[in-house]
Parts: sequence; structure tokens; C-alpha cells
Amino acid sequence: MVTACCTVLYLMDHLKLVTSHSERNKMSSQSLAICFGPVVMCHTETGAPVAELRKPIEIFKYLLEIWPAKRALPPGSGSSNSSGSNGVPEERTQAGGGRGTPAKKPVTWGGQRPLPESSC
Repeated sequence: MVTACCTVLYLMDHLKLVTSHSERNKMSSQSLAICFGPVVMCHTETGAPVAELRKPIEIFKYLLEIWPAKRALPPGSGSSNSSGSNGVPEERTQAGGGRGTPAKKPVTWGGQRPLPESSC
């Protein structure tokens, strides 16, 4: 379950990065939602009428639009440098044995409620 959660978080981070360059790559949130919405939203029926695909596309587009552009990296993200794969610096504090451990801070986006903590 944790692996699936991490995969979704990283996918959403990457797709948000793609949409941030939509003027260059022509991949808007609508275009990405058409490509990924039915797959990510677990629409498994083949040959489903187009009307049934509209809802997963709308939901995925909405998620891409509200997804934070720079989400703080979760603990243990595996980055060996001082910034993560999306360019957000990881904050470290010294803890037992000289190993750095991530500092815990609630992550918020756009002044909304805090995002749930992740263990990935």
C-alpha cells in the first residue's frame, strides 16, 4: 500500500511539472487528464462508452489543477543530494549516529488544509 501511495505521489509531482511547461510541450492538465485519467482512476472496462470516461477525466484534471507545484519531499525519498527530484530542498537535522533525518513539518498547498503525511 505504501509503495502504491508513493507511486501516485511521484506521478502527480511529475505530471504537475509537465503541466508547468505546457506552453512548450502542449500538454495541459486537460491533455494529461485524457491520457491518464481513465487509467489512474481505475477505469478497467474496455470498450466503455465515451460518456463513462468523462468523469475520471474531469476528476484527474481537477487533481492536476489543485496539486501543489512544489510539494515537500516525504521522509526517506532516497535523494542523495540536498534537493529532491523535483528541485525542492530537503531539510535535514542531525540525529542519532550522525545520520540526517528529515525535519517534520506539515505541508500545505495554496492556503488550504495540510496534506496527509506520507511514509514514502
